[in-house]
Amino acid sequence: MREKRMQDWMDMDWPGTWDDLKQHAVSSWEGLTEDDVDVREGDLEELVSRIQERTGDSQDAIRTRLMAPEDVLLDSDVDDFDRM
Repeated sequence: MREKRMQDWMDMDWPGTWDDLKQHAVSSWEGLTEDDVDVREGDLEELVSRIQERTGDSQDAIRTRLMAPEDVLLDSDVDDFDRM
């Protein structure tokens, strides 16, 4: 099972390190803390599960948001604000 989880992480098209991904998660969800994302390196399923427990978002939505570079997220936030 651990091999499958590591493969999921390695299959992601994430440009940074595991720690970068965890930091990206903390900065992407308000209220998410370093403790919330403190999981074994490469255990993407556990990371997604913890974020889901904390936020209530679906696992698919979490994976999509994790894969989006921060500048894309910031651009979409600005677009949403501009539409108000």
